[in-house]
Amino acid sequence: MFSISITFVAAALLVPGIVLMILGIIAGGKKRVAAITVALVIHLSVLFVAGKIYYDYNHIIGTFSGIEYDMITIDGEIYKADYDHTYSSSDTNKLLGKVVFSGHSPDTAVDPMYVYSIDGTDDYIYAIWDYDGQIFKKI
Repeated sequence: MFSISITFVAAALLVPGIVLMILGIIAGGKKRVAAITVALVIHLSVLFVAGKIYYDYNHIIGTFSGIEYDMITIDGEIYKADYDHTYSSSDTNKLLGKVVFSGHSPDTAVDPMYVYSIDGTDDYIYAIWDYDGQIFKKI
C-alpha cells in the first residue's frame, strides 16, 4: 500500500515535467532550453524525494525480540517497553528507521516496527507496528 502511494505521488509530480519537456521540444531557442531545464529539475527532485522516502521506510536499524516483542536493540543499545512514562505518540519527532524480528526467517510473518525519536530525550523511542505503538526506554 505504501509503495502505491509513492508511485502515485511521483507520477502526479512527473506530469508537469513531461508537459514542459514536450513544450521545450516543440518550442525553439531559449524557451526550449528553459523548459527542458525546468523539466529535468522537476524529474530529479521527484527521484530524490522518492528515494529519500523509500530509504527512510526501508532502512533497517536494529531488531526486536521478546515474548511480547518488548525489547529493541539498535546499535548495541537495548530498549525495553516502558509503561511508566509521560510521553505519547504525539511527542514523536523523526523516523529513525525500522527494526525487524530477531528470529526473522522466510517462515515467520512478523511485520517490522517503525521507530521514531522522541522530542527532548535520547533515552526514549516510540515504535509502531500495524496500528499499535509503544514507548521504549533505554536500559
